[in-house]
Amino acid sequence: MTPVTAATLREWLVTLPGPRADADSDRVEVLGLLESLKAVAAGVQAKVTVDLDASQRAVQRAAGVPERRVGAGIAAQVALARRDSPAHGSR
Repeated sequence: MTPVTAATLREWLVTLPGPRADADSDRVEVLGLLESLKAVAAGVQAKVTVDLDASQRAVQRAAGVPERRVGAGIAAQVALARRDSPAHGSR
């Protein structure tokens, strides 16, 4: 499977709002497929979040940040990217 890039995701966001469903059976299938897409996206989002956390911690340690401060600011970055509150970003 080819990794999806940010550019690919941007392209999807532009094209996704226009799925065409002419029959109710198509609409039901589109709803199911969109639900599957949400589940896959949530899983990928969780993995990317873990990878970002690990990467940022490594960068901070390499920069000599004291261990008690390593990880500071990561939750805020996650929250900003997810358009969420900083409190939710830390979860």
